Amino acid sequence: MGDEKVTAFVDYHMACLAMRQGVDKTDVQDLYARFIRYLEYCREHGVIPGNANAQLAIGVSRHDINEWAKGVRGTAEHKAFAHDFKALMASVNEQAAADGILNPVLSIFWSKAYYGLTDVPK
Repeated sequence: MGDEKVTAFVDYHMACLAMRQGVDKTDVQDLYARFIRYLEYCREHGVIPGNANAQLAIGVSRHDINEWAKGVRGTAEHKAFAHDFKALMASVNEQAAADGILNPVLSIFWSKAYYGLTDVPK
Protein backbone atom coordinates (compact mmCIF):
# COMPACT_ATOMS: atom_id res chain seq x y z
CA MET A 1 0.00 0.00 0.00
CA GLY A 2 1.16 3.50 -0.72
CA ASP A 3 1.26 6.16 1.94
CA GLU A 4 -2.13 7.60 0.92
CA LYS A 5 -3.85 4.23 1.23
CA VAL A 6 -2.29 3.58 4.60
CA THR A 7 -3.31 7.02 5.83
CA ALA A 8 -6.89 6.55 4.60
CA PHE A 9 -7.00 3.08 6.17
CA VAL A 10 -5.83 4.32 9.57
CA ASP A 11 -8.04 7.44 9.39
CA TYR A 12 -11.08 5.23 8.72
CA HIS A 13 -10.42 3.05 11.75
CA MET A 14 -9.66 6.02 13.98
CA ALA A 15 -12.97 7.56 12.88
CA CYS A 16 -14.81 4.32 13.73
CA LEU A 17 -13.23 4.32 17.17
CA ALA A 18 -14.14 7.98 17.71
CA MET A 19 -17.77 7.41 16.62
CA ARG A 20 -18.35 4.90 19.41
CA GLN A 21 -17.41 7.31 22.21
CA GLY A 22 -20.17 7.91 24.75
CA VAL A 23 -22.44 5.13 23.51
CA ASP A 24 -25.43 4.23 25.67
CA LYS A 25 -26.55 0.78 24.57
CA THR A 26 -29.93 1.32 26.23
CA ASP A 27 -30.73 4.20 23.84
CA VAL A 28 -31.84 2.41 20.68
CA GLN A 29 -32.58 5.64 18.79
CA ASP A 30 -28.97 6.66 19.40
CA LEU A 31 -27.80 3.27 18.11
CA TYR A 32 -29.75 3.90 14.89
CA ALA A 33 -28.27 7.41 14.64
CA ARG A 34 -24.75 6.01 15.12
CA PHE A 35 -25.40 3.39 12.45
CA ILE A 36 -26.57 6.07 10.00
CA ARG A 37 -23.55 8.23 10.88
CA TYR A 38 -21.26 5.27 10.11
CA LEU A 39 -22.98 4.60 6.77
CA GLU A 40 -22.74 8.28 5.84
CA TYR A 41 -19.02 8.22 6.67
CA CYS A 42 -18.57 5.17 4.43
CA ARG A 43 -20.45 6.90 1.60
CA GLU A 44 -18.42 10.10 1.94
CA HIS A 45 -15.09 8.25 2.03
CA GLY A 46 -15.78 5.52 -0.53
CA VAL A 47 -15.59 2.64 1.95
CA ILE A 48 -17.67 -0.53 1.76
CA PRO A 49 -19.47 -0.90 5.10
CA GLY A 50 -18.44 -3.96 7.09
CA ASN A 51 -19.97 -5.73 10.06
CA ALA A 52 -17.06 -5.47 12.47
CA ASN A 53 -16.34 -1.85 11.59
CA ALA A 54 -20.02 -0.90 11.84
CA GLN A 55 -20.18 -2.51 15.26
CA LEU A 56 -17.00 -0.71 16.29
CA ALA A 57 -18.41 2.64 15.14
CA ILE A 58 -21.80 2.10 16.78
CA GLY A 59 -20.26 0.91 20.04
CA VAL A 60 -21.77 -2.56 20.15
CA SER A 61 -20.35 -6.06 19.78
CA ARG A 62 -21.29 -8.95 17.55
CA HIS A 63 -22.47 -10.64 20.75
CA ASP A 64 -24.82 -7.70 21.48
CA ILE A 65 -26.32 -7.85 17.97
CA ASN A 66 -26.80 -11.62 18.08
CA GLU A 67 -28.36 -11.67 21.54
CA TRP A 68 -30.68 -8.77 20.73
CA ALA A 69 -31.70 -10.45 17.46
CA LYS A 70 -32.53 -13.68 19.30
CA GLY A 71 -34.40 -11.78 22.03
CA VAL A 72 -32.07 -13.24 24.68
CA ARG A 73 -31.59 -9.78 26.16
CA GLY A 74 -32.57 -6.22 25.43
CA THR A 75 -35.95 -4.83 24.51
CA ALA A 76 -38.21 -5.28 21.50
CA GLU A 77 -36.57 -2.12 20.14
CA HIS A 78 -33.12 -3.72 20.50
CA LYS A 79 -34.41 -6.78 18.63
CA ALA A 80 -35.73 -4.58 15.80
CA PHE A 81 -32.42 -2.70 15.64
CA ALA A 82 -30.44 -5.96 15.48
CA HIS A 83 -32.67 -7.27 12.69
CA ASP A 84 -32.36 -3.98 10.78
CA PHE A 85 -28.59 -4.03 11.27
CA LYS A 86 -28.28 -7.60 10.01
CA ALA A 87 -30.63 -7.03 7.07
CA LEU A 88 -28.85 -3.91 5.88
CA MET A 89 -25.39 -5.42 6.24
CA ALA A 90 -26.49 -8.59 4.39
CA SER A 91 -27.91 -6.38 1.63
CA VAL A 92 -24.64 -4.43 1.36
CA ASN A 93 -22.69 -7.70 1.22
CA GLU A 94 -24.94 -9.19 -1.46
CA GLN A 95 -24.95 -6.09 -3.64
CA ALA A 96 -21.20 -5.54 -3.34
CA ALA A 97 -20.54 -9.15 -4.34
CA ALA A 98 -23.02 -8.98 -7.23
CA ASP A 99 -21.41 -5.76 -8.49
CA GLY A 100 -17.91 -7.24 -8.27
CA ILE A 101 -16.86 -4.74 -5.60
CA LEU A 102 -16.41 -7.36 -2.91
CA ASN A 103 -14.26 -10.46 -3.28
CA PRO A 104 -16.61 -13.46 -3.66
CA VAL A 105 -14.64 -15.48 -1.09
CA LEU A 106 -15.09 -12.71 1.48
CA SER A 107 -18.77 -12.47 0.59
CA ILE A 108 -19.25 -16.19 1.17
CA PHE A 109 -17.35 -15.99 4.47
CA TRP A 110 -19.48 -13.06 5.66
CA SER A 111 -22.66 -14.82 4.57
CA LYS A 112 -21.72 -17.84 6.66
CA ALA A 113 -20.29 -15.98 9.64
CA TYR A 114 -22.93 -13.28 9.96
CA TYR A 115 -26.07 -14.25 8.07
CA GLY A 116 -26.48 -17.99 8.66
CA LEU A 117 -25.70 -19.21 5.14
CA THR A 118 -24.77 -22.90 5.15
CA ASP A 119 -23.62 -25.37 2.53
CA VAL A 120 -26.13 -28.21 2.38
CA PRO A 121 -25.12 -31.18 0.23
CA LYS A 122 -27.94 -32.96 -1.56
